[in-house]
Amino acid sequence: MLKSIRKIISDREKVPPYIVFPDSTLRELSEYLPQDHDAMLKIKGVGEAKLKRYGDEFLEVIKRYSEENGLKSIEQEENIAEEEKIPSHILSYNMYKCGKP
Repeated sequence: MLKSIRKIISDREKVPPYIVFPDSTLRELSEYLPQDHDAMLKIKGVGEAKLKRYGDEFLEVIKRYSEENGLKSIEQEENIAEEEKIPSHILSYNMYKCGKP
């Protein structure tokens, strides 16, 4: 889905897809599932300019995918674990079961 939105943007702006975001940034976006601008800025390859230019389009796709699949961002998972005092090994196991590294 992220590659699709990147392709749409690159076609619209007449630039190669890697100029929008390289594959490594898309992988990190798919791993961390940022839900807002602050979280997206923590992703390598996302700066203020690209966030302003492309951030909302990518966040829309990420949020919709997360909601449809019942997923939370890694940051949200860590906050929940901290609030509920879930042992880290349990959190890690649950993330592993969901296919996260």
